[in-house]
Amino acid sequence: MNAKTAIPTLALLLTFLPAAALEAQRVLWSAPRGASAIPEDPTEAPFSVELADDFEAWGDVTNVELDGAACTGCSAPAAKSVAVRFWSWTAADGPGDLVAEYFLQAGDDHLKIDAAAPSSIAVRLATPFAARGRYFVSLQIEFAGIGAWSWWTAADAPRLSPAWVRARDGAWGPAERTNDLAFALSTTPWDDVDFALGCGQLEVETPMAPGLEASWRATDVAALDRDRAWAIGVAKAEAGPRPLFFERRRGIWRTVDLPVGDDVELRAIEVVSAKEVWVVGSFLFQPGPAAEVRQPLALRYLPDASRWEVLATPLLLEGEALFTDLVGRADGEVWIVGSSTQTVDGAARRVARLWSHDGTTFKDLTIEDAIGGGDEELTAIAGVGTETWMVGGGTDPAARSQAVVLRWNGASAERVAVPGIESFARIHSVAAAEGEVWIGGRSRTEDPVLLHLDGRVWTESSSRVGGDALAARPKRGFVTAGPALASTAGTEWKPEPDGGLRANAIAAPATCALFVAGRFETSLGDRGAFYRLAPRGFGDGFESSGFEAWSEAVGASGAR
Repeated sequence: MNAKTAIPTLALLLTFLPAAALEAQRVLWSAPRGASAIPEDPTEAPFSVELADDFEAWGDVTNVELDGAACTGCSAPAAKSVAVRFWSWTAADGPGDLVAEYFLQAGDDHLKIDAAAPSSIAVRLATPFAARGRYFVSLQIEFAGIGAWSWWTAADAPRLSPAWVRARDGAWGPAERTNDLAFALSTTPWDDVDFALGCGQLEVETPMAPGLEASWRATDVAALDRDRAWAIGVAKAEAGPRPLFFERRRGIWRTVDLPVGDDVELRAIEVVSAKEVWVVGSFLFQPGPAAEVRQPLALRYLPDASRWEVLATPLLLEGEALFTDLVGRADGEVWIVGSSTQTVDGAARRVARLWSHDGTTFKDLTIEDAIGGGDEELTAIAGVGTETWMVGGGTDPAARSQAVVLRWNGASAERVAVPGIESFARIHSVAAAEGEVWIGGRSRTEDPVLLHLDGRVWTESSSRVGGDALAARPKRGFVTAGPALASTAGTEWKPEPDGGLRANAIAAPATCALFVAGRFETSLGDRGAFYRLAPRGFGDGFESSGFEAWSEAVGASGAR
């Protein structure tokens, strides 16, 4: 069991608000009462058992409401005091370290324990608890004499973990019922809170991966919705770089074993359908006595079955080739960009390449007419419908660095003339939505550069933000990152509160759903991490959408 950290006790001031004031509150977390309870027998011991459950919220918790059942067939228990505690979150061991502790003595007008059915306890914290992610909250009653209190469980299936229980100062263990507790947390209005993308705040999520080295980084991320996401990364190991694959399920990132060895390089990941996640890159191949060369790698992961498929990719008889990025198209095909090497007049040359996969086989899509005569590589691809954009860079025949922008016109690839593109040293990213495209990269002086196409005219943004990663937000513009997070619904970018993240990739599957693969600082140095946009308020509405149901189930605090 995790050791508990002693902290100074905070005074608890509990005040009750009239119903009109409660309507101004915002519910951060709500689990309405179901049909079962966790019973507790009357005892000579003055303390009840302590029940805890976890939650996820961003905001200042000022109100705690918990539903219970007073002793049946005996006198209602007389409470001497109530303790509310907040604990750090663990995935499988219950409450972790003690974060904050609040006490209130009985007899205070600000404490209300309603023993009438349905029984309830409601408190308001004068010193709000600053919730910034996941925690456990617990409640314990000290009785004036013999007393018992049964704790109602929630009606729905558990979110995160079910309830936990312990005797006074004992070890935590799973509660008798495998449900959530029936409780709600609420806060004051969000008017003065600065939200990323107008939706919520970014929280750091670290994978639950025993033995994962501290020196690792997340390189790309893809998401199906606000809860399910996948990512790739790389860890440093004594034997060399080790590829990593992550899956986020039920709020927890975990590593998943790959079907290939450590000699692979994973470059990109994409959710191509609700049932398929693709990963592309390269692997080392030795065709004969010659030295090993890189060849294309494509993996297909089926989340519902937790099963991998290693796809047969086109191998070159001479030279090497690699996949660098991919996109799932509206016609069901998967398109992949990359490069290969070929020998021309005795000199090796890198050539930009485009492949498609129709669900069965790969096809080489000829783009020679759109590429130059120098060394070029396509590094990113994006599309909307069947319109596809590809970007990259390399050197021209005179060995001068140049950026490349290609568009598939329905029959072939065409090189797109972009005003100001000569200022790019390289292009990292591209994102497309209906009628507009953004490309991002770095200038020759390493400044962020962003260019926008509104369907007719290219415009360079004056904002020096982002560019390393780009994503289209459904029906809400675009988001970019590296070195800072920013968003736009037009041509200029607005910096967003990001907590100092350093991003490598972004996935935005819905308007208020965002995942970022990157790094954050710890006392031991930088470490890989994922950032998730934690919505404000309750559920997908980011408002008090569950408050009415909760009020009907346990009654409004002001009416008790």
